[in-house]
Amino acid sequence: MKKFKFNLEPVLKVRKHKVDNAKNELAKVLAEKQKRQNLIDENLNEIKQLQNKGAISDITFLQNRFNRIQLLEMNNQKIQHEIDNIIEIENLRRRELTNLMRDEKVIEKLKDKKKADYNYKINKEENEFIDEIASRNFKNLLQWIVNSLYI
Repeated sequence: MKKFKFNLEPVLKVRKHKVDNAKNELAKVLAEKQKRQNLIDENLNEIKQLQNKGAISDITFLQNRFNRIQLLEMNNQKIQHEIDNIIEIENLRRRELTNLMRDEKVIEKLKDKKKADYNYKINKEENEFIDEIASRNFKNLLQWIVNSLYI
């Protein structure tokens, strides 16, 4: 009995590889977005700490604190703009991944259908073979009975 062979297996492997690559690319984008978000969170924490510090009588220290807070807020705006760009890239990667997964699924379904057809054909051939053997055995038994009666 021959083994099931799917002719489009190389195509399926290539598509699976593309899906894996797309998942990795999306993961990189998500990691970069999370890294940027962590920077914003760190800046917000520092701003909160600076705002919660006690009163300062020296105007220079107060000015330095105010400048630091403004710098952190400007950095957060810049980082948020980067995150917005990363979100656009993320959406693009998600669409690419969805399309690649759809293409892979088409080949998977075709493979499953071909495998089911193959299994049906093999089962049918096995049943025909078993029926043929049973039929031969029955004919041989009848022939033996007929020969036994005439002897």
